[in-house]
Amino acid sequence: MSSSQFGGKAAPKPKVYPDARPGDQITLKNGAVAQVQPNGQLKIVSGASKEYLDSIRSRPRREITPRAAKAAYTRYYNSRNYKTEAARKAAKTRDNNYKSPVRTTSTYLHNPGKYDYPGVDLGEKSFPKATGARAAALARGRSMSKSPHRGPRDAPWWKRKSA
Repeated sequence: MSSSQFGGKAAPKPKVYPDARPGDQITLKNGAVAQVQPNGQLKIVSGASKEYLDSIRSRPRREITPRAAKAAYTRYYNSRNYKTEAARKAAKTRDNNYKSPVRTTSTYLHNPGKYDYPGVDLGEKSFPKATGARAAALARGRSMSKSPHRGPRDAPWWKRKSA
């Protein structure tokens, strides 16, 4: 047990570069150059090399299996908090019926609620756009401030009604 659990000072971490002195420049494994500060911390002087950054950016995402997609979908909706089971089912129904961007790669695993996977939750419907009076009401509502006693948000403070 460390002494920090009982209010004492924690043991210092071992230095990654024990031979480095303040002012020394160290090249990190990703190609970045860092300078050692008087307190032992490293300050980045120049970033990672272009070759290294290109290599990590260009990695393609791996394709996932339908079984992995179904497991991610189930895990996603079972781990979220809903007040009732009916609310959970409504969220799943919305996800199953409406279109979202289709992903067959590991991107889907990160947020199955945001993306669709063919054969798991691919929907046909799209959300309707507001038109006519409803669109005008939404535009009016967005231009007003949150308080009903004040004027539009774009009005200067001296032209707004006082609360």
